[in-house]
Amino acid sequence: MRPIVLTNAFRRPRGIRSWQGLALCNKTHVYACIEDIVDVIHQDVEAMPLLLPTTHDRATARQLLAQVDGIILPGGYSNIHPRRYGAEPHERPQIFDEAHDDTDLFLIKTAVELGIPLLGICRGMQGINVAFGGSLDQDIKQGGRLDHFCSVATNGTNLQPGHAHGIALQREGLLADILRNEAHTVVNSLHEQGIDRLGEGLVAEAMADDGVVEAISCPAAKGFLLGVQWHPERVPENPVSHRIFAAFGAAVRQHYDQRVRQQDSSESPVPAVAAQVSGQ
Repeated sequence: MRPIVLTNAFRRPRGIRSWQGLALCNKTHVYACIEDIVDVIHQDVEAMPLLLPTTHDRATARQLLAQVDGIILPGGYSNIHPRRYGAEPHERPQIFDEAHDDTDLFLIKTAVELGIPLLGICRGMQGINVAFGGSLDQDIKQGGRLDHFCSVATNGTNLQPGHAHGIALQREGLLADILRNEAHTVVNSLHEQGIDRLGEGLVAEAMADDGVVEAISCPAAKGFLLGVQWHPERVPENPVSHRIFAAFGAAVRQHYDQRVRQQDSSESPVPAVAAQVSGQ
C-alpha cells in the first residue's frame, strides 16, 4: 500500500476544438488538476494521488482527510480574492474562483490541525499565507521588481537566464536543511502576485533579489509545512526540486506509518472461540 496524497481539482472552462482552432467554451466546465502535480505525487513522492474537487461536502471531506498522508496545493489560473485578506481588488482585471479559495483554505487549516504534511506551490503558498492571516500584493511588477512572470516564454520549464531568477535562502530553516544550506539557487518563476504581509507564525525561508518572499514555513506546525513561490513540479529532475519532493515524501511516509500503527492498535483483537462439546 502507498500513502495517499491529496491535491485539488478546480473548475476550469472546457477546451473545445473547432475549425478555427482551440477555443474556450464558457458554458461547459470541467474539474481539472495539474498533470505535473499528479506525476510528482505518483513518481517522486511515491504516493497514491487523490483528487478533491472544489465542490464537495465539508464534513465528508474532513473524514476523508483522516486517511490522507499529505496535501499538495498547486498553482492555478485564478487569484485568491482580496476580501480573504481584507482588501479590495485592484482595477487591473483578475480571475477569481471563490470555491477554489474555500477549498484551499479549508485544506490548509485542516492539515495544520491534524498535522498532515502540506506543500504549497505558487497559489498554494499564497493560500497558506492568507490562511495564517497574511495578505498579498496584487501586482508585484510595480516598484521596479524583477519580472517574476519570466518563465512564461518556455512554459516554466527552462532554468536558463532570461527564464528564471535567483533566490537567497535564510541560513537556518526548513528549506535550508532540505537544500543542504545552499546559500543561493535559481528557480523558475511564474507569478504576478506575492506575499505582502507575512501570516502570523510563518517565517520567510527564501527571498528573491528584489525582496519578494519566495518560500515560507511554520516552525510551530505539528507536521511538515512548506510553501514555495516557484514551480518545482515543472522541473522535477532539477536537484532543488528533487530534494524538496524527497523531503515532503519522507514526511508523507512518516505520517502514513504513524497512521497505520494507530489504526492497527485501535482495532480490537477477535478472540478465538473454542467450542467444547460435552461428552465428546
